[in-house]
Amino acid sequence: MVEPLRAGGTATWLPYDWDDGRGPAPRPTSLAPARIVVLDGAYTARPELADVVDLPVLLQLDHALRRERVRQREGEEFADGWYAVWDAAEEYYFTTIRPRESFAIVFMRA
Repeated sequence: MVEPLRAGGTATWLPYDWDDGRGPAPRPTSLAPARIVVLDGAYTARPELADVVDLPVLLQLDHALRRERVRQREGEEFADGWYAVWDAAEEYYFTTIRPRESFAIVFMRA
């Protein structure tokens, strides 16, 4: 998805369907080229993408504040289920796959 943007073209992809929760959305999303493109999400800095990401930046937010925002946005039941899976996955990712110190810039908000 990033390669067309880097070449000055339009990128088209099927984003995850958060409403359905079972895979890609039914319709593609497109993005016109821009001078700066920001990829959002922890996994956009995966080592496999290192050749297309010029500046890996990690934005960290206090764990309790993140949990509270998810609860407010999605509800208590969703938040409990999400973090039951996400906490272990995030810990593994940031210790084994992409340690925090491997990012060019780390912003932390308590």
